[in-house]
Amino acid sequence: MKKIFANMRPYWQMVILTLVLLVVQAYCDLALPQYTSDMIDTGIQNHGIQYAVPQKLTAEEMPYSELFMNEDEKSRWEECYSLEGQVYVRKEMSKNELSDMEDRFLIPLILTYQTGNMSEEQFKKTLEQSMAADPENVPEDFDLESLTLEEIEQQMQTKLVTHEAEDEDGVVTTYVDMRPIMAGLIAEGQMDSAQIDTIREQMDRTIENIGSSTMRSMGIAYAVSCNKAAGVDVDAIQKKYLWLQGFKMFLMALLMLAASIGAGFLAAKVGAGVGRDLREKIFRKVMGFSNTEMDKFSTASLITRSTNDVQQIQMVTAMLLRMLMYAPILGIGGVIKVINSGAHKTGRPPEPGLKRDTYRTPCNTSFRP
Repeated sequence: MKKIFANMRPYWQMVILTLVLLVVQAYCDLALPQYTSDMIDTGIQNHGIQYAVPQKLTAEEMPYSELFMNEDEKSRWEECYSLEGQVYVRKEMSKNELSDMEDRFLIPLILTYQTGNMSEEQFKKTLEQSMAADPENVPEDFDLESLTLEEIEQQMQTKLVTHEAEDEDGVVTTYVDMRPIMAGLIAEGQMDSAQIDTIREQMDRTIENIGSSTMRSMGIAYAVSCNKAAGVDVDAIQKKYLWLQGFKMFLMALLMLAASIGAGFLAAKVGAGVGRDLREKIFRKVMGFSNTEMDKFSTASLITRSTNDVQQIQMVTAMLLRMLMYAPILGIGGVIKVINSGAHKTGRPPEPGLKRDTYRTPCNTSFRP
């Protein structure tokens, strides 16, 4: 192996250029799966929305978005938007600023989204938990499960905001918007900042258990719903994102193809140069043999050494540069990719009884029928 590397020494410039092209090829090879993942996660599932910060908010939605924020967060949140007519428009921000905003407001936005899209079953469970905390004001024959939403409205003496949605299986589910109730409780002083902080802490623990990427999709879902309600053409954003990502993938594939062809060409050229040099050295060595040395080697043996054996070394040299050197580069690149993605930082295991698909909003509201 040392002799093979020694034979490549005169071609060190091409060897270095080959290694550079292999690094470029490995980078493209490792980047393409991420582009595919972004196409599915962001482009299709999240409608091309990359951050959980709405581009626009209606005047009605703005106070609801601040339900679970403290005073400092509300001030910062309002600074990021300017009122244009009946719509709050997000100010121009860089990607880093948007990412910082998302990290800061993700928990209150997720809580707002959950509270505004609570299924009928979950809504009744939340009320049942609230009633269990204050059983003295609940009649003995009161059965919450048998009540309809209209009957609950009469008991609570308030108007429930509901909407229906159909899932992938075609099942229609009724969702209740509890944000008006929450806003009323906060306005009447029945829910203070300490209770809101407790709810946020519980959500923070849920994110640690499940993972921020999973919960982030809920924040983006809230941004999508806000954008649609404010008149933003979400379909146009999605198409633009998909076309842009597809174009990037096409360019990345072309770059990988060019790097692969260039590395193969240079590796073959180095191998051919090494073979040429070895044949020249063998020829000069044989031509300098004495008659006694010539008698020790047959003509067939000398021909084999100068043709087939040299060809094998030439192939090994080309494969060493083209394939064997690519494997460690790809492996090191993969490790760096994993480290940068943060996938090695696993959160603590889920608490007993906490399912990964359960994202319930803990609300301790007072309900008196």
